[in-house]
Amino acid sequence: MALIGTRLLDGDLVIREIGRGASAHVYLASDGVRVRALKLLPGGDHARARHEFAIAGDFDHPHVNRVDGVVEVLGRPGLLMPFVAGRRLLARQRTARGREAYLDAFEGLLAALAYLHGRGIVHRDVKPENVLVDAGGHVRVVDFDLAVRLRSATRPGLVGTIAYLSPEQARGDPALPASDVYAAGVMLYGAITGEVPFSGTVDEVVTQHRDAPAAIPSAFDPDLEPLDALVGAMLAKRADDRPPDGAAALAALRDVRPALRRAAGSTSAGAW
Repeated sequence: MALIGTRLLDGDLVIREIGRGASAHVYLASDGVRVRALKLLPGGDHARARHEFAIAGDFDHPHVNRVDGVVEVLGRPGLLMPFVAGRRLLARQRTARGREAYLDAFEGLLAALAYLHGRGIVHRDVKPENVLVDAGGHVRVVDFDLAVRLRSATRPGLVGTIAYLSPEQARGDPALPASDVYAAGVMLYGAITGEVPFSGTVDEVVTQHRDAPAAIPSAFDPDLEPLDALVGAMLAKRADDRPPDGAAALAALRDVRPALRRAAGSTSAGAW
């Protein structure tokens, strides 16, 4: 499709493609003053575009990316949003300094979840690809096409990304704020240990999310012992046994970070 160079109705010029996934392409667009991202969906997927705008159109939080509006480009629906110049939130190194930098950024993710959960919204697809961090360590949560409001949540079937699927989502039950906490726990586990908690075929991973305990972080590194209880709680099989939302998880992480610094013998943050 000859999209590059297309002028949108609001004046933005489509400059270049910057990413693509299974169901959307993302382009850089600009009106000469502001730079935005254009998320272009398959033709006919107008309901999905309207849904994401209804969820994210009025967001106002430093760690959450809003959607500015819905557009149609050559017959395909699209979403315009602020451009985030960042990379996926992944740990760069296994050192104490690297972990400190990661946890600084991870607090931004939990702050974003606290904001969403406070508004009655569950993201349902928390994963590194949807958590972007810039060179200064500032985090933005993106991609709300699977997000739902709690009052409208129904039994959805299997929704989300398999590696980060909560036990209740793996059973096909509605997602809860604690489901996002579980997915964030999977991210944290992988970043600090270098290993995903569960692996195998799709069916095996789904079963492990439902039934198998994850090894404690200190099994990989004794310095991680202060995180054992928090990570274990975030990955609890029963939603009621987890921090109930992003705010509770953020408070719990802040409580254990001083002990983690003492265990590692470092109080210095690394750089992204």
